[in-house]
Amino acid sequence: MILGIDGGGTHSTGIAVSDEGRILAMCPGGSLNFHTIGMERTREHLKALVGELMATSGEEEFELMGLGLAALDGPGDEKVARDLSGGMWDADRLVTDSDAFACLLGGSLGEPGMAVICGTGSMILLLDGQGEQHVRSGWGFALHDAGSGYQIARRALLEAIDTWEDTGGVPLVLRAAMEHFGVKGARDLIGEIYRVPFDPARLAGFARVVLDLAGQDPGAGRAVASEMEQIAREAKRCLRGHPEVRRICLYGGIFEHSSLALEAFRSGLEGVEAGLPKLPPCLGAVLMALRARGRDVECIVPDLVASWSTWENRRFR
Repeated sequence: MILGIDGGGTHSTGIAVSDEGRILAMCPGGSLNFHTIGMERTREHLKALVGELMATSGEEEFELMGLGLAALDGPGDEKVARDLSGGMWDADRLVTDSDAFACLLGGSLGEPGMAVICGTGSMILLLDGQGEQHVRSGWGFALHDAGSGYQIARRALLEAIDTWEDTGGVPLVLRAAMEHFGVKGARDLIGEIYRVPFDPARLAGFARVVLDLAGQDPGAGRAVASEMEQIAREAKRCLRGHPEVRRICLYGGIFEHSSLALEAFRSGLEGVEAGLPKLPPCLGAVLMALRARGRDVECIVPDLVASWSTWENRRFR
């Protein structure tokens, strides 16, 4: 059995797959971003997720585990695998890379392509015709993650605060923020947003509200459009010199929950197909693990696609 983990900044998704490509279990889990929550909490979340997958699948052991992690820019080294395993499993059974690479493999199925992730954070990854990875964005909340939930929420709040301080009026976004964070006054947001321990996901979670208000609140609309236009520009720069890349896989809560964000991104690009991946990143992580161990992934892809289609139909009946 092979495990695939999509380790995001806010939550994770794990999947268990048989050697023949049949999905055995799929479970949610907590954040696996060790940069923001620390390695100890990351291990706790990973242990719980793997435990759920094993219990649900009915299996007692796994052969390989592929982890696509928001905390990584590219392939992880042996130390990352050892730190994550923490003695719970043999570290050599773990294959680690960025969540963007897992997403890309789920979308391109190993062919040249690009992945653009906009969730709590953001990242762009291009896989060229020679199998080389090219990374853009993903600088983290303290520098800038264009198109991320954190930046969209922050920019919309700054717009609302500016209006409030200039006119005394309370924009929809500011009123929604006070309700979302459970405070009575605008300046009470300070204590809630900076509450220790600081977690970027706390502010990023407000992006869902901003997306819902983007058609009603001008500041929210400008925040979404501006962030999407910026990450589209970064994707366009990354595409230069790579005519073999004709498809962009879009993933993350921003794209999944907002047609406005999706269209704002697409409007900044021409001649390239941009859409959701054929397989979810957790299955991309399965392909990632197999590739890293020299397995022929082409033979398992059709079975994975068929199994995922059946699984999705069963989940959403």
